Formats: sequence, structure tokens, C-alpha cells
Amino acid sequence: EMTENELETLILHEAGEVRVGRELGGDWEALLAALPRSRAELMTRAVRDHLADCASALPVLLKVPAPSSLHFYFANLGGMRKELFPALRDAYDRWLAEGDLSALDETARRGAEHWRSLAERVLDLHRREGPACAQAIEDLIDANRL
Repeated sequence: EMTENELETLILHEAGEVRVGRELGGDWEALLAALPRSRAELMTRAVRDHLADCASALPVLLKVPAPSSLHFYFANLGGMRKELFPALRDAYDRWLAEGDLSALDETARRGAEHWRSLAERVLDLHRREGPACAQAIEDLIDANRL
């Protein structure tokens, strides 16, 4: 029953991934293929996930707020994604405490710009430095948490 109820949340994320993939182009996939299994790869994937969610999934979830869907989304926000975007969890906690979605809405809007810009900077770094850029990418992303 939960899967049926929250399937739209998963579809929204995947649709966002497709859209972001088109925007970032084939260079993004080449970048991921060039990165070794590493912290840099996990961070790079988290940047794209955040961009997909902030540009696609979260705006829809916030437009017609369904508390269970928001709770489901945040229950699945873990690992590197949680580590790189503490402002999102802070906004969620504010919603829980105050019942006001405006902080979540603003954080998603700000996040869409931030993660898009960071993704472009990561791509530029890879284009300039090639396969040896893993540590530089890790440093760049680490310095640009939101």
C-alpha cells in the first residue's frame, strides 16, 4: 500500500533525473564513467539527485502538499545526499515544528540554482582536467554544500 501511495514521488524523482540528464548532456555520463568508485563519484551522483529533486520532484510535492509523501521523501534522504544538503533537512524540521512550507519551498528553489551551477562547475572541471580530476571534484563539492 505504501508503494502505491508513494510511487508518484519516485516517478517524480526519475522524471527529474531524465530532464536533468538531457540538460547536462552526455558529458555527465562520461564524467561518471571516468570517476573510479570513490567518494567523488558518490558526491557527483548526489549533486545530480539534488538537482533533479529541487528542479522537479520537490516543487510538485510542495505545490499540493501531501504530508505522507514529504515524510517518505525525507525518510529516504540519506547518505551522501543528506550530508551535502543540510539546509534541506533544516527546512523540513522547520516545517515539522511550525507547519509552514515556505522554508522548504525557498530551499528547493535555492537548491535548484545551487546544484545546477555546481553540476556545471563539476563538468567544466572534468573537461579541463580529464580523468585525474576526482580529488578536485571531491574538494569542489565538499566546499559547496548547501
